[in-house]
Amino acid sequence: MFQSDALCGDSANEFYEIGQVRNQVFAVSSVLIAGRTRRVNKIMTYKLSWMKKNYYDPMMRLANRFNPPSRVTVTYRDSDCIIA
Repeated sequence: MFQSDALCGDSANEFYEIGQVRNQVFAVSSVLIAGRTRRVNKIMTYKLSWMKKNYYDPMMRLANRFNPPSRVTVTYRDSDCIIA
C-alpha cells in the first residue's frame, strides 16, 4: 500500500499491476509472510481520506471499545459543603 493522491486520480484508492507503476513507486516483487515468500502481483495506492475512513477511524473505535474513557469520581467530604 502506498499513499499517493496522484496515482489515485479521482478515486480514494486504486489498484495497479506491479509493472504498471514500477518507475513511480518503490515496490518489491516478493515479500516474506510467516516464513513464506509470497509474490507481489498488485499494489494499492490510497489517499489519506481513504486511510482515515477505512483504517484510522475503525481502529480508534475499536480502541475506545476496549479502553473506554475513564469516569471521574468526585468524593465530597462533610467540610466541602457548608449550608448557612
